[in-house]
Amino acid sequence: MTGTSLKGNRLINIILLVTLAYSSAILEGTDIGRKKLEKYVCRRQEPKKKYRRRSTFGVGLDG
Repeated sequence: MTGTSLKGNRLINIILLVTLAYSSAILEGTDIGRKKLEKYVCRRQEPKKKYRRRSTFGVGLDG
């Protein structure tokens, strides 16, 4: 990685931390979607929109 000055264990640790945070947001968003709480957590879907506004990741971050 050229943009960071991290090497060795520090680089591995930051990659693992980002991976855990991303996975946590995905799991939380999936859980919110399964419980049908998505309309309370994120913005409403506009009536003429074909696709949903927020991804599972975005809903997990909002939750």
